Amino acid sequence: MQNRKFKSHTTKRRYDTVIIGSGFGGSAAACRLAPYLKDSLCVLERGKRYHMGEFPRDFFKPKDWWWRNEGSDGWTGLFDYTSYDTFAVHRCSGVGGGSLIYANVILEPVKEIFKNSRWPRECTEGRLITWEKEFERQCKKVHDMLRPQKIPYGLFKTRALRRAAEKIGSGDVFDTPPLAIYFGERGVYREDPYDRKCPAQIGCTLCGECVIGCNNHSKNTVDLNYLAVARNHGAQVFSQHVVRYLEPVAEGYIIHFTNLRWNYRDSVIAKRVILSAGSLGSTELLLRCKYGYKRYKFKTGPTLPDLSDKLGHYFSGNGDFGGLATYTDQVVNFAEGPTITGMINYSAGKNGQRFIIEEGGFPDILRSYLRSKFPDYGIARKIIQKIKTFAGFDRGLSKTFSELLGLLEFRSDHRMLMYLVMGLDAADGRMEINEEGYLNIKWDPEKSLPLYHEIENTLQKLTHGIKGKLMGNPWWISRNKVYTVHPLGGCPMGRSRDEGVVDCYGRVFGYKNLYVSDGSVFPTSVGSNPAMSIAAWGERVSEHIIDTERKKE
Repeated sequence: MQNRKFKSHTTKRRYDTVIIGSGFGGSAAACRLAPYLKDSLCVLERGKRYHMGEFPRDFFKPKDWWWRNEGSDGWTGLFDYTSYDTFAVHRCSGVGGGSLIYANVILEPVKEIFKNSRWPRECTEGRLITWEKEFERQCKKVHDMLRPQKIPYGLFKTRALRRAAEKIGSGDVFDTPPLAIYFGERGVYREDPYDRKCPAQIGCTLCGECVIGCNNHSKNTVDLNYLAVARNHGAQVFSQHVVRYLEPVAEGYIIHFTNLRWNYRDSVIAKRVILSAGSLGSTELLLRCKYGYKRYKFKTGPTLPDLSDKLGHYFSGNGDFGGLATYTDQVVNFAEGPTITGMINYSAGKNGQRFIIEEGGFPDILRSYLRSKFPDYGIARKIIQKIKTFAGFDRGLSKTFSELLGLLEFRSDHRMLMYLVMGLDAADGRMEINEEGYLNIKWDPEKSLPLYHEIENTLQKLTHGIKGKLMGNPWWISRNKVYTVHPLGGCPMGRSRDEGVVDCYGRVFGYKNLYVSDGSVFPTSVGSNPAMSIAAWGERVSEHIIDTERKKE
């Protein structure tokens, strides 16, 4: 790989601010800072940029689907799946971050979390904080940008979850969540539907492909609003730039990165750096800077050795859990979107535990793809049988996968109801790196077992209420492992360096003009879909930066 010492063909040599990552927290910060910084703001994103119609759909092109080994050898796809000893984490890679594959739900954090002593009651300046009111204030800004609304259509799967809730006496806590989707006229293309000089979108077609990238751009992903507004004000957004480490210098920080598109290493200098690479990404990067790492011929020593020893602490899977009700007495078209349209909200408490159950969906992409490639349904069915046979060589997880394929094959899926659950877990995981700089997560489920047991019991009751059979969480059943799409923590906030990595404004203790603006700062789970919470944090961080700079003026 080439190592360039001079100005890149893409980035400028110096910026006032560089944001690493383009998810909810980074995009919100970019949007608010761009009008103030003009053309001296840069966003570096490791993944690709996806325009309308460019999300992958061909199963025989795995490199389009999967991100592996930091994007080496062409593995720069949309999904990043990593399995650790007791945790499996599913993330996204692309301009827009996790918003590209999230399920559109926009909920405020569960208010109970702010009673936890991990949330600092005062800032480093001694100012008292009422977190509940602060998040309410910032969430209003997020709402104005993402424009969530409840689904205007009635779907079978929504009705099925409502019926299940009513059967167990929980009809009063059933609701339809606000979704960040442009519904408009179904299937109708419209330029700049929100009048913000942002990209065109197509009214939601209910294709159910929310979690694999919406090729209609019906989802209000942050690349279509927050980032688009930032670019309108001069911000530069660069895809396929993997940041390797930061180096403090007199002018600020040198950001060392690899340009995957042209396969060379380069760097830029910024007065201010905002980390927004997600819980795993930001934590891993800072751990490498704190301890250094060596990989093949590359070696770097500690560049930020004074980072707090709390770095890597309070990892949470946000209580993520799930299950599948099969052979129910309800007609359920789980392939008809959006992915989530209903919820049973136990955030006020159920037997001492707080969680939210949402019905899930998934696009009928496997069967539809096979039919398009093999018009003879018999051939497509034989291919599914071969996949089942292959999966059967392993136990546990593959057994459940084989059963699921069987349901798809015999058209039993029209009576399946998928459960997606989030709740308040113990948030007591720990992230570390090895000598090569690769991340590992250590987590003991013991303190979170009461939550998972209550979720399992509730899912059993819901499924029994609609005469179904519960297929449990395969990761949990086979390997006592939790599967999460909402990793949080790792760079927790605190009142001092002894308590956290950052303060209540996202400022990293011990390093001037270094911020963290993503879900890694949360010292607990948030108990709900975390998109709004993370974007609200980005709003808070950027607001503080602007206020600080204006005071200097």
